Amino acid sequence: MKFPILTIKNLKELKPKKISNMLKKYKALIVRGYISKNKLIKIKQSFEKKFNQKNDRIRPPGKYNLIKKNYQRVIIGMSGGLVQSRTNSRIMRTFYNPLYCKDIYNMHEIFNKMLLFQNKLYGLPENYGNKQRKTKHNLFVASRINHYPAGGGFLSLHKDTSAAISIKNYIKNYFQILLTMSKKGKDYKEGGGIVYKNQKIYCFDDYTEIGDMILYNGQTIHGVKDVDPHKHLDMKKIRGRLTAAVTLFKY
Repeated sequence: MKFPILTIKNLKELKPKKISNMLKKYKALIVRGYISKNKLIKIKQSFEKKFNQKNDRIRPPGKYNLIKKNYQRVIIGMSGGLVQSRTNSRIMRTFYNPLYCKDIYNMHEIFNKMLLFQNKLYGLPENYGNKQRKTKHNLFVASRINHYPAGGGFLSLHKDTSAAISIKNYIKNYFQILLTMSKKGKDYKEGGGIVYKNQKIYCFDDYTEIGDMILYNGQTIHGVKDVDPHKHLDMKKIRGRLTAAVTLFKY
């Protein structure tokens, strides 16, 4: 399956109803041209140089408030427990960087542009969640960078149930926007972002460029297939797959 690619250079070209209908049909689509590839490459290079494994943390059970500040988290294991319907196994690292915190990765301009796109999809005011610790709906923007390290970084197939539940009382439809920050074939050779449809797995990373945004809805089964499993896992460097997101979560 080839994923549809929409060229959208500004918000005037964004048609929420069209995107919603396309996602019902294709489960995922690629938006190209909205985020500057060259600018993102420079940010990525700086981010990789600044990275320090000593800042890695593991979130203790119940300490959800930690993601509401600049927080570098490593997640390895069967997140959600052993019950199959709730298990969401993964090996990944997440760099939480809320818009009301210090812009330590120089990503706030990019995050804000993604947020404008997301707010228009949701039919929200354009400044919704911009610099606010929490919104009038008691939500906040969990702006972050996700790292799936070479050597087996992955995320099991799932639906975004928790995120969708967080906003369902305030926003009719759930959408997720993932910004591509790495290039398959250059930053990693195998694996990447996948969608499960009609009992088959399709890898959308085979079609994306740095700066592309992947869109899907709450009914899309997705995950990340093992990134370069032929290599030894090395958590000391930023090697492998990088994405960014601006998901709305309950505060």
